[in-house]
Amino acid sequence: MTVINRVRVAWTGFTGGPGVSTFYFSESTVPGGSLRTFFQSFTTFCPNTVTINFPTTGDQIEDSDGTIVGVWTAAPTTPITGVGGATGYSGTSGMCVDWLTGTVVAGRRPMGRTFIVPLASVAYQNDGTISDTLVTSVLAAANTMITAFGDDFLIWSRPFAGRAASPGPPPVTEIPARDGLAVPVVGAKVPDLAVVLRSRRR
Repeated sequence: MTVINRVRVAWTGFTGGPGVSTFYFSESTVPGGSLRTFFQSFTTFCPNTVTINFPTTGDQIEDSDGTIVGVWTAAPTTPITGVGGATGYSGTSGMCVDWLTGTVVAGRRPMGRTFIVPLASVAYQNDGTISDTLVTSVLAAANTMITAFGDDFLIWSRPFAGRAASPGPPPVTEIPARDGLAVPVVGAKVPDLAVVLRSRRR
């Protein structure tokens, strides 16, 4: 059982907003310059109406069952505003970062994902993929953040209540309950692919 800090970065200033990017860190770690540096890496490709706001407080969670057990606090971090121009853009599309782990939980390695949405039109190439410059910049910033936080940057594999077997149809195999577990991020990848964000809560 481990206490972790949940950090929710808020996106505002665009149709379809607000949005939230959620991160998890160890109990002793709060957001600050290293998290801001990651977001700064792509602001030249965000519409100039977008503002990214960093919290000064948030929930502390028991990773085994998801219970809120406390509150963390931090000094203010300066918000970031997009500088990608005022041209047309889609409020629901952009790119993503996949956060990788090396720990096996229930037969799989948990993976996190941060959506970078919305992006300005300058973020896209003529074939509909993401700008090579942007992919390279975001990947470098993601790896820098992983190095800066070390084992304190986490992915939370949430607890599962279990599923009883059923004869069907179709038949359902029993899946036992398991506790949640927070595991360190060890790598990142940035797909060269435009994505659509259906929910603004991630």
